[in-house]
Amino acid sequence: MRVGQDHVAAMINTLMLAYVGAALPTMLLFSLSGEHFVDLLNLEFVTEEVVRTLAGSIGLIAAAPISTGMTCLIATNQHRLGSLRRYLGPENLGGGHGQSL
Repeated sequence: MRVGQDHVAAMINTLMLAYVGAALPTMLLFSLSGEHFVDLLNLEFVTEEVVRTLAGSIGLIAAAPISTGMTCLIATNQHRLGSLRRYLGPENLGGGHGQSL
């Protein structure tokens, strides 16, 4: 569980740095324009970018639990996979000696 929390926290930090870095020139222009922040947020292209950023972030953050859930379903139902089993990796990842992963 701790690994999953660390993974999501690192992903959020990376997203924040990417969004802030991409928006830095725009924020610089807004700060030099002298307009109020609320007035700038009401501009159509700014609002569109805010909504696009929120939707993309929700999708990326939801990807971690969804992929974990799918992996759990596959791991617990391996006997039902049939011919697809060979495409999903080695059958035994256990701690046998001399086995390469």
